[in-house]
Amino acid sequence: MTPEGRLSIQINPAKAPENRVVIRSTRPVSACRVFKGKTVAESLALLPVLFSICATAQSCAAVRACEQAQSVIPVHGTEAIRDCLVNMETIREHLWQVFLDWPKFLQTDIKQQSMVEIRAIQSTYQQVLLMDQPVFSVGGIIQMPELTGLDKITGQLSELLRQQVFGCQLEQWLSMDSYSQLQNWLEQTQTIAADMLKKIISLDCADSGCCEITALPELDNSQLSALLQQEDAAELPQWQGQSYETSSFTRTQSPLLNVLKQQYGNGLLVRMAARLTEIAQLSLKLIPEKSADPEQRSSDSLHSNTGAVTAIGQAAAARGQLIHRVSIQNNQITDYQILAPTEWNFHPEGVVAGALAHIQGNADNSKTFNHEQQAHLIIKAIDPCVDYQLAIEA
Repeated sequence: MTPEGRLSIQINPAKAPENRVVIRSTRPVSACRVFKGKTVAESLALLPVLFSICATAQSCAAVRACEQAQSVIPVHGTEAIRDCLVNMETIREHLWQVFLDWPKFLQTDIKQQSMVEIRAIQSTYQQVLLMDQPVFSVGGIIQMPELTGLDKITGQLSELLRQQVFGCQLEQWLSMDSYSQLQNWLEQTQTIAADMLKKIISLDCADSGCCEITALPELDNSQLSALLQQEDAAELPQWQGQSYETSSFTRTQSPLLNVLKQQYGNGLLVRMAARLTEIAQLSLKLIPEKSADPEQRSSDSLHSNTGAVTAIGQAAAARGQLIHRVSIQNNQITDYQILAPTEWNFHPEGVVAGALAHIQGNADNSKTFNHEQQAHLIIKAIDPCVDYQLAIEA
């Protein structure tokens, strides 16, 4: 079961930019209240079933929050494995767009078999990395797995990406640092990714959706806890009265992206290039041995008036920063909140509203590349985790 809901997005091009876009959500953000009264172990087992989209990132944020609340330091190696599993999930989610959504816009066949191969790679990767270890239970693994065969699996992924996405080695893509190098790559590459970027450029929509928005800052646990205590924070989050973006665009850096941002801001071309860049970067970060556990996260858990201990857990999910807040007393959940990236990005005053308000071009649906097509591309580029309905008033 997955709590779904949907987004309703309305655009009226005739109105002033600040009133042009209306976004409403029926996402059941309070579904996590089902954990109240359950034990920590029961909740951690139920969570990836209830939230099956980005279930790995959800489990990661959840167990980190529970460990904070219970003052448990995970076994060495656990956090590195968790991060790798989240990385693989993010790669899969990004490739869903590349292989299934981008072909629809290009009016070519979707790459269903490519997604079958990616899912098989992810499944094998998880089996080798987990080896039935309780990595998403409080305390984490019992011992480091052998990791035998991971190089072969990640090599299969890199080869698939080389053939079907980048047309070159991942390191070659990441080494690009100029627009001329990107142009050369586009001229020499025949993949769905190259075709998509070429199409956006040819339609003169590289800067479509460019708007003013700030990346969500790194807030400490006490700040996040204070934020989530605000009324409607899980539905309509703002920090100090301001809306923010959290996405692959805001967290991904590279020499090429720096050049593209200077020319196109946060327009469509840069967002798509950022997605591709993150795929390449994360694909090179799938071996836990190559990176030690991150520094132990600060355990600034908070005691509530009920005697429960409240703590925050976070994970870098495919669509942005995922935040869990849990209160635990006597090993039982007394309160649970989830702040997903969709609530930041699809806030009525957030980045999607700003981007859609600045669409350029003809609103006539008979035109080759109209408001509706641009709007769909922008929405998918920022990427909700639920279905949406788009309406554009004449």
